[in-house]
Amino acid sequence: MSSRYETIDRLCGLCYEQKDNSALKARISDEVVSTINSMTSPDGKLPELERNADRFHGGLMSRFRSEMPGLKENDYLLMLFSTLGFSMAAITLLLKEDKIEAVYNRKSRLKSRIKRRNPPHVDDFLKAIT
Repeated sequence: MSSRYETIDRLCGLCYEQKDNSALKARISDEVVSTINSMTSPDGKLPELERNADRFHGGLMSRFRSEMPGLKENDYLLMLFSTLGFSMAAITLLLKEDKIEAVYNRKSRLKSRIKRRNPPHVDDFLKAIT
């Protein structure tokens, strides 16, 4: 599954690692930003990504949204991109965070919320987000 998104993962990683190199960033920035915006937009690729996660992971995203209502959209996106196998650098860009530490912190808080609520598929959710 993660091989389907290998290109965007590599580009996000490269962009994140080289964010201070303005020449490199200028060459790939427009395409990456456009793709990122599409991937996180309900009018873009987001519904397709969720369908793929559901299809290849036994309905995980539908169950997660149903069993964990009221989370911030970035928590749902974090679960989605983790499930699809994106790297933390890619997830950082996709969530439009400045620092990777913010995503690690969000991931830790989300794991705690999942454990605290103890939904029916808690083990599936925790496995997907690790």
